Amino acid sequence: MLVSPGSLLVTFSRQGENEEVQIALTGEKALTAALVMLMLRDELRAGDCLTVRPNELANLLERGRG
Repeated sequence: MLVSPGSLLVTFSRQGENEEVQIALTGEKALTAALVMLMLRDELRAGDCLTVRPNELANLLERGRG
């Protein structure tokens, strides 16, 4: 898994399926990853969830180096 300070985790989840997770190094790349995740779906269903959040693992490792 790529660990870079400031990176973002983009996650798509749907009940009964495994989560799809991508790491993006920038907000622009996070947007692209999110759009691709959505485009690969035939439909959206109630309860589907797309999130973008900080990559906490990368942030913790960076703090440990300091």
